[in-house]
Amino acid sequence: MPKKILIIEGHPDSSPQRFDHALAESYLAGARDAGHDVRKVDIATLEFPWLKSGQDFYKGKPPQVIAEQQELFLWADHVVIIYPLWLGQCRPC
Repeated sequence: MPKKILIIEGHPDSSPQRFDHALAESYLAGARDAGHDVRKVDIATLEFPWLKSGQDFYKGKPPQVIAEQQELFLWADHVVIIYPLWLGQCRPC
C-alpha cells in the first residue's frame, strides 16, 4: 500500500555536494520507484523570519512558509529526517 512520505533535509548548507543531499535524493528516488507519494523539504532553502520573543512563540502566528511545512507533517504517513551530526568535530569544508 503506497504511503505519503515527507523527507526533511536539515543540512544548513544547500550546496548539492553535501552527503545529506545525496542521501535524501536517493531515498526520494527509491520511495517513488516503489510507488509512494514523496515530498521533500530542504530547510536550508526556506526563507522565514526568526522568532524575536517568547510572545512571538506563544501568541504569534507562524509565517506562511512555516505553516505550509506544518501542513506537510499532517499530510504525511511517514517522516524521514536527514541532518548532519558533527559531534563537535569541525574541519574546513
